[in-house]
Amino acid sequence: MDFRIYREGALNLIAALLIGGVAFYLSSFHRILDPLVLGIILGMIARQVFFKSGSSEKIFIDLSYILIAVGIVAYGVNLNFSEMLKVDFYVWGQVVIGILLIFWIGIIAGESLRVDARQIILICVGTAICGASAIALISPLVKAKSKDTSIALLVITLIGLIVLVTYFLTGLGVRIPEESFAFFSATTLHQTGLVRLAASSVSPDCLSAALAVKAVRTAMIIPLVFCISFYMNIREHADFSVQMLVKNSFLKIPLFLWGFILTGVLFAYFPHSSVFEQSMKDFSAFLWTLAMTSLGMTVDVKQVASSFLRPFALGWIVWAVVVGNFCIAFFGLGI
Repeated sequence: MDFRIYREGALNLIAALLIGGVAFYLSSFHRILDPLVLGIILGMIARQVFFKSGSSEKIFIDLSYILIAVGIVAYGVNLNFSEMLKVDFYVWGQVVIGILLIFWIGIIAGESLRVDARQIILICVGTAICGASAIALISPLVKAKSKDTSIALLVITLIGLIVLVTYFLTGLGVRIPEESFAFFSATTLHQTGLVRLAASSVSPDCLSAALAVKAVRTAMIIPLVFCISFYMNIREHADFSVQMLVKNSFLKIPLFLWGFILTGVLFAYFPHSSVFEQSMKDFSAFLWTLAMTSLGMTVDVKQVASSFLRPFALGWIVWAVVVGNFCIAFFGLGI
């Protein structure tokens, strides 16, 4: 690492912190404003106006990787194991089935649409787990480029906002049973903030049930980390035995992802740690906002715009898979 570049780019680093801080502050005005998405959008705008040199790009990429790593460890506090235990077994089953279907159909559809493999994984992860946070968490594992992360974040966010507005306009929350809408909103809306808005418009009980289902989705990031690592190893080492692939998959998982799991366990089973829970959540969100801002400062808006339609179409396809999974459970099984 060339530290001379960092000395020369001190102003660029300060700019990333200031712009990321603005994004994080703006997100406090409404739950619909995701700080990660705001960060990457403001970063992309700033890049078009101020930061176009190669040295600036290297600074922002390195900075984002450092911030993402630390932010991922802190994000483990969101693994709310106590909330997960409140969820019925059949809901766990539906969530797992939905995730498998998302990746199965998503990979097939993405390859048919000729979407980049990294973007396929990130869009599927964002749809299946917890939106922008899951994308930020998995990006280092799949070695995603700044453009891939940006496109996935924008796809997930735009679809989520369109879906939320549709729920409000159609009054869906009062048209189906409260428990069913809690599951529906928690699985079809990507970001936790959007789930809160949709479910809280029905009742406090609906909100509580929706957040419990969302906690289950968040927890599924743990096995998904290994599965994605295994999938990436198959693509890179097709000649390896299954035993070697499994071993290599564990070794390829970055240390900060193990730290993420450890943090979740710590805050779940050590009572005194709950005092710091909200501070850790805010700290993680702030770090990830700065990281996404830094990534945005390396992305060319024209390149994103020119290759956005196919990933956007893929985002709708995997979202339709989630809806189909719900309809099977609701209409077919009467859940």
